[in-house]
Amino acid sequence: MGTHILLDAVDHAIAAHGLIEADGRAALLARARAAAPSSVDDFAAWLRAQQGVSPRLVERLLQLLPLHGVDRFGPFRLLAHLADGGIGSVWLATDDDQRLVVVKHLQARGGRHPEYRQRFEREARLMASIDHPHIARGIASGIHDGAPFLALEYVRGRDVQHIINDSVFLDEGATLRIVMQVVDGLGEIHRHGLVHRDLKPGNVILTDSGIAKLVDFGIARSTSDARTFFTAEGNSVGSPAFMSPEQIAGRKDLDIRSDIYAIGALLYTCLAGCPPFAGSVPEVVKAHRTAAIPDIRRARPDVSQATAAVIGRCLAKHPQERFADPAALAAALAEAHLQLLAPAHPHPHLAAAPETVAIGRAADSTALVRMAAAGSCASAATARMPSRPDPRSCTTGVCAAAAGGAILRRITLETAGGRMRTCLFGGTSLILGKLRRKPVDVCLRNYPVPEHAERCSAIGRMHLRIDIDTLGCVVTDLGSANGTRIDGERMLGARPLERDRRYRLDIADVVTLSVRCYGSPRDGGGYETDCVVITRIGNHPDLAYALVAKRITLGGPGSQAPIGSGSDAGDLRFSESGWGWNPAGAGSGSMPATVGTELVCGASYLRIAPGRFSDFD
Repeated sequence: MGTHILLDAVDHAIAAHGLIEADGRAALLARARAAAPSSVDDFAAWLRAQQGVSPRLVERLLQLLPLHGVDRFGPFRLLAHLADGGIGSVWLATDDDQRLVVVKHLQARGGRHPEYRQRFEREARLMASIDHPHIARGIASGIHDGAPFLALEYVRGRDVQHIINDSVFLDEGATLRIVMQVVDGLGEIHRHGLVHRDLKPGNVILTDSGIAKLVDFGIARSTSDARTFFTAEGNSVGSPAFMSPEQIAGRKDLDIRSDIYAIGALLYTCLAGCPPFAGSVPEVVKAHRTAAIPDIRRARPDVSQATAAVIGRCLAKHPQERFADPAALAAALAEAHLQLLAPAHPHPHLAAAPETVAIGRAADSTALVRMAAAGSCASAATARMPSRPDPRSCTTGVCAAAAGGAILRRITLETAGGRMRTCLFGGTSLILGKLRRKPVDVCLRNYPVPEHAERCSAIGRMHLRIDIDTLGCVVTDLGSANGTRIDGERMLGARPLERDRRYRLDIADVVTLSVRCYGSPRDGGGYETDCVVITRIGNHPDLAYALVAKRITLGGPGSQAPIGSGSDAGDLRFSESGWGWNPAGAGSGSMPATVGTELVCGASYLRIAPGRFSDFD
């Protein structure tokens, strides 16, 4: 077994149990990596030999490890304990291909009970039948030494609750994009006749690419069958802060609208930094059933009316007053997100920089954290609220200088003889459409233009938007009449893009683009998106576009924007001071790159020209 996968599992388990803070955990595991344990037994022996760790902590860490000889479930080798349910346990494990997986299994007491066993096996079948990008995937199930088990996809990322804890609250646009993905997964659950019953920030994992995945179906139940194995007859189960009034009452006829209530509480929590109702468990339970629906704008005055209305409808006391199903909720969320992107300025990149970023601490975040920890959620959220920032403005600090003309945001790179042309846009947002003027950045058309003019009229004036933020990269159809398909599927609202994956975008079935996001490791873990490269498929493939938030590599094979097989890659960077060029092998420094600058890429030369709409003629 590899040291990396073993210690990765241990790290996750220690964090899940809250045994050591992040800095101490990193220090302990750095020492463990130096010792290179190759098995759980090796790691246990190393742990016992540590002089600088208290005996009590060593004992608690050893309790996370499987017992010798009781460490396998079918093909999966247990590595570290994550959690216990009423009659089951959850472990991180590895398979024969050295991949981390999550293994749930029934403990002996539950395994001997025919009804529990039947429900567990039914849940395993249901999970195996669900294949959706926003739901943790079922991998395998079986019985080992008489105990049923279920193996699930391990989602590498952070749960939304931890992100909220670190950020105080989330930006409205980021919140909507996360929750739209959750609701997409909820729609798949609904199609299988299930109710999740434990939707909360801790059960939504956000990957490094900004992809949200719904996890933990331990108390899910069918709307047409008996409960699953974690459910006790006559009891209400779930997390009180996110439970619907009917779920609190222990009603047996729960349907998907109970989960929609939880989505309202999830939205509220992301935006306010705490759930809609506070207090002791009895007080929270009573508030869900009797208290007035809270207005998110009392905690976050900058939240839009459309988003506030969605939250209010989700949190309606009576199921019939909520959205009828995930599809209706998804449409409302998409509309709220679209309104958030509505132009508030002549051009999205000429607005003043907003006071907050997509996921951001307030300037006095320490005070906010203290207030939130004391339970004063509303006071914390209103202690320092900015005026509502323009969601279409960039967040890199470049905008003000650009407005003053100090920075040329859009440039065109041309090879010798003009054989290839690449349009680069510095910033974090790009609008594509058929308009040949602002606020559109990229005028989409096929060539020759006169020959394709009639078909190109099907493209929306402002058809599509691509954004880079702290969550990653997201593409949004701006309500176009003829739509956008991504990898063959019709888009509804916003869609996050995974890093280093190539997507095919069909714009109104007229223009076809290939889109790929590139990123680099972020200090403290995770990745940040550097750029999005857009190439044309079929028509005029020598014209390409790129949105550059930080940097893009230009040159030969392997670079993000290839320009010829005989060239060497170099970095073109964008920052508050403008564009900078760092040729291959030139070290970490950058030379200013302005209009007329020739970029030497080995055997190829690129000349920088100002970007103009004539580039699209």
